[in-house]
Amino acid sequence: MDFSDKDQLKEIDQHIGRRIRHLRKTYGLSQSDFGQYLGVSFQQIQKYENGTNRCPVSRLYALCQILEVDIQYSFSGFETQNLNQKITSFKRGI
Repeated sequence: MDFSDKDQLKEIDQHIGRRIRHLRKTYGLSQSDFGQYLGVSFQQIQKYENGTNRCPVSRLYALCQILEVDIQYSFSGFETQNLNQKITSFKRGI
């Protein structure tokens, strides 16, 4: 992954946001309630979930602690998706 590519970084932010939204909904929490637990506004939760704002690692860790999930959950699935895209791109170049 090219970490200087802003589009690829945005993909990570959006992936983590989708995982945050999934967890919040799984636990039946509103954005307001979830924001209160984390000490941020519901608007900030919306921005995290949409990938508009990056969720700081410290806050990501806190939300995983609150919901009793491993922090790796936030990233799971991204590596596989990204790897499959790289393999496809590589094969096209052969």
